Amino acid sequence: MSSTAPGQGIMPQSDIVFPLHEFDDSPINRYTQHWTLRFDAVLDTKKLCEALTHLLSQGDWRKLGGRLQFNEAGKLEIHAPRTYTQERPAFQYSEEIFPVRTTDHPVAKNLPRARGRAELFPGITSQFNSLTVGPGWGRDFDEHISHKEPVIGVHIALFNDATLISLRWVHLVCDFMGIKALVLAWSMDLYGRYDDIPPFMGAFDDPLKDIGSATPEEPYALADMKLSPEAFKKTYDTYLEHVAAYPITVRRMMVLPDSALQKIKMNFVGGHSSDRLEVIPKGALFNGKFVSDADILSAWAARLCCSILPAVDRPVHIMGMYEARHCLPETFPQRKDKPDSSPVFIANATFSTSTNTTLRALRQQPLARTALLVRESVATLTKAPQVHAQLHLLRESYAKDKENPAVFAAEDSFILVVSNFSKMAFFDSIDFSPAVITPAEGGHGKSPGKLAWHQWTSLEHTVHARNMFQVGGKDGQGNTWMMGLLPPETWALVEEHLAGLSGPKALSKL
Repeated sequence: MSSTAPGQGIMPQSDIVFPLHEFDDSPINRYTQHWTLRFDAVLDTKKLCEALTHLLSQGDWRKLGGRLQFNEAGKLEIHAPRTYTQERPAFQYSEEIFPVRTTDHPVAKNLPRARGRAELFPGITSQFNSLTVGPGWGRDFDEHISHKEPVIGVHIALFNDATLISLRWVHLVCDFMGIKALVLAWSMDLYGRYDDIPPFMGAFDDPLKDIGSATPEEPYALADMKLSPEAFKKTYDTYLEHVAAYPITVRRMMVLPDSALQKIKMNFVGGHSSDRLEVIPKGALFNGKFVSDADILSAWAARLCCSILPAVDRPVHIMGMYEARHCLPETFPQRKDKPDSSPVFIANATFSTSTNTTLRALRQQPLARTALLVRESVATLTKAPQVHAQLHLLRESYAKDKENPAVFAAEDSFILVVSNFSKMAFFDSIDFSPAVITPAEGGHGKSPGKLAWHQWTSLEHTVHARNMFQVGGKDGQGNTWMMGLLPPETWALVEEHLAGLSGPKALSKL
């Protein structure tokens, strides 16, 4: 029987049944997220497991201790046991111990490590699966459902100098902000800070249900750019031609030391005599206007994605991602005294921003000018009234075609995606110090219990996912980590460009 069939694998009637919300179960969210965290220390796995089990036993946190299940109406919901047992634990767990250092292990020795230069690392989609994928994990959404797996999967690989903690969850359960909230609450439980653990918000009622449900007070700023069905088809057909021309895509990680980031920020090719660029900490001033490092990296990543395109000018659409929680303070209140203890909405509340430019402008203007365009677009589209307006349009679009959400771009645009995780501050906020047994010498984390490196990917791979970059933030040594999904032909150009960031020669033109 297909895993999409209602009623499969009926759970006990005594379960607590939690709903999924409106923006959770969409076709684009039916895939498995996979996140690996490296700590440069030997961690106590018993303490880690006890803390996570305790957390998922508290109130509505139990929602994440359940299993996805189709009901008789064909809708997905989460069934959580009232008491965890060996047969139905709070999460799916496995571990493997390797009594060697990571540098002496045939696979772990290739884990990405910063070495003082801008560098690309080999594709990671499956290279490290022997260390990061639990032996019983379903490899896609259908297997996850048919195996009746717990919502959360945890696999730990222990070495003499490091601990790899890999998390698995289906995207329709929550976005990355949601899973980060889980990990932060896990660390609070590990510390015994039970009173600081945030309340679990929206376990049953959807706080987004009223956002954009009525006619918005102001129109969406890009409403006039919404692709019509005909324009969408033409744009998609052009995209399929690109897929046919470059059928293979590869995920790779990239590290940029601060010196390389500064070199990127100083790129002023195409500037007018009246333009002024001043590089400052955490960003730059372009004609007196601030752009952040993240804005500049978004513009730079867009150039990288487009580097393979021919010289003919065409529209370019830079799709960004924002999470709506911090844009809607009335719906998602924040504690001023203890922000990390504010209620957490562990579901999907991530939506897209749109920055529209052209290939000629992207290639010929100073990078900071495109970065400013990105910044202004994000600033406009993430104001609360615009979030209401966007969600109103999304609901209208979903009602007509749930598999093809609204796109706000010029017809025949080259569409790429750049996500910025920097504000999530993974390297600063995730802290498993109470579980540290033996710290490693020369660790890359800000402390042995803090994150040294992480990789984020999915268990499924499709050739249609491409032209994407994610900025993962700065590690304890000031290195910026990024992940890209590009054709090998594009990666070859990126590698040539990176060589110029690490040496005296001029940067290759993108």
